[in-house]
Amino acid sequence: MEGVEQLDNGIAGPGMGAPVATGPQPDSPRTVWFRANRAKLDEKEEEEKKAKVAIEAKAKAYVKQFNEQRQKGIQERKAANRAEEQNTKEVTKGPQSGNTWEGIVSLINFNLGAQQKDTARLRTMLFQARESNLPIKEA
Repeated sequence: MEGVEQLDNGIAGPGMGAPVATGPQPDSPRTVWFRANRAKLDEKEEEEKKAKVAIEAKAKAYVKQFNEQRQKGIQERKAANRAEEQNTKEVTKGPQSGNTWEGIVSLINFNLGAQQKDTARLRTMLFQARESNLPIKEA
């Protein structure tokens, strides 16, 4: 056959000459760009890993501080509640002076906070009842 040469593996192909010796070939621009891009991407990946580790460490420190403050607040509230409960128990044991109204008035918190309702009318009525020493019906 004309123009058809035999390859090493026995397959014939048109215009196939003898195999060319492949030595070190100059890098193509695509290969150079690919290597440079790969190096740049690897560098960015390392920077991202370092930034991620720093952010995680900062977040762990914040969570630790938050939990410590939260536990401290809880302990303070527990202590305040225990003290208030003890005070309430002492006051509710009975009137010290024999006047029941004094015990009732002492149980009411007259300091108005931002979220509490105005109890002026109730307060006035309790003071009037205490002053006039009205009898209390026990249930």
